[in-house]
Amino acid sequence: MEFRTANYADYVQIARLHSANIQKIYRQQLGSQLNAQELENERAILWQTRLTNPPYGQYVLVAEHDNEIVGFVCVFGNHDFERGSYIDSLQVDERYRRQGIGHGLLERVVRWQANYFPTSGLYFKVPQESEAALDFVHGLGASEDSSSISPVYRVAETALAARVMGWPSHNALDLGLRN
Repeated sequence: MEFRTANYADYVQIARLHSANIQKIYRQQLGSQLNAQELENERAILWQTRLTNPPYGQYVLVAEHDNEIVGFVCVFGNHDFERGSYIDSLQVDERYRRQGIGHGLLERVVRWQANYFPTSGLYFKVPQESEAALDFVHGLGASEDSSSISPVYRVAETALAARVMGWPSHNALDLGLRN
């Protein structure tokens, strides 16, 4: 498994993986609203834009196996004054889950955070429909931010409920990864 910073050429594979995972989580809830091709096209535009002209503080890292992207993480450093850096997306191909890829990606996020935003915390918006994602971040010691009001996760132009989960520092996430 190789971990590396994403580049423009990765946008198609990242979009496919992101789209596939969204479809799996929300298929039942969105039903006919969820058009697989439209979603993949939307994600392709999103990732093409992010990798063409990245905003300040964006970090996109991929996990690659045999020239195939099997996981990625996207973080926006110091995105929120109170919560810190926003982990916008952590995705692992369903065929490669439970092999330490998510941990590997987050370990590198911890190092990046320590270098560039050492005084900031980190947080996710975790879709309520994804028990696996909620279990994953709980297992890493994340706590729920009860101060957030109606957090929203957007999929195919539909607003869905999410929970804001986070760590007060990169050290707290690092500790969760080591346990």
